Amino acid sequence: MFERFMAAFPTPEALAEASEDQVLKLWQGLGYYTRARNLHAASQQLVSHFKVLFLLILMLFALSKNWRYNRKCHLAQGFNLPYAILDGNVRRVLSRIVGMTAPRKELDKRLIPISNLFLCRQNPADYTQAIMDFGATLCKLKPNCERCFMREACSAFQHKKVLEIPAKALKKSMPVESVAMLIFEEQDYLLLEKRPKKGSGWPLLTARAHH
Repeated sequence: MFERFMAAFPTPEALAEASEDQVLKLWQGLGYYTRARNLHAASQQLVSHFKVLFLLILMLFALSKNWRYNRKCHLAQGFNLPYAILDGNVRRVLSRIVGMTAPRKELDKRLIPISNLFLCRQNPADYTQAIMDFGATLCKLKPNCERCFMREACSAFQHKKVLEIPAKALKKSMPVESVAMLIFEEQDYLLLEKRPKKGSGWPLLTARAHH
């Protein structure tokens, strides 16, 4: 899915020139659609105004106190710069290797220096992708430890605490909402409403062929 998206939009210019519908169509299966909209809007801003200053802007973001995972990821993978990330997959891998348990915010504080220590500074782009993929495919919530080449060095595996690390977050009570849905069908057509970007307004209905 990611390869398909990148093949369609290999450059910021290609992404910026595409329509939002084209972007969302090829984003299917890649996660929250808000990310696709933000990426599309960012590419348009980049091409229009900030292309020459793009790296400088990212560097300034990274040096701010409120730097986030996405900014570090752009710097590491986009420019092969030595910035260690700490997303959900990386957090799970590192906390199991060192056997660290703590509440989420405290865990992140403790893992940041460890993440920097593990970072491959010769090729941070490949390292960043590799450790994210490792967490997503092997060191999952229910990991496949029998295939893992790190298990001899993994504290969680050695102490039989793989399923306990990282500690599970307390579940929040889910709000209950009532939703009404109307389906209009006429011969071979359905009337579909496109979801608004923000709020709960009612955009115009458009007809689409029903197969």
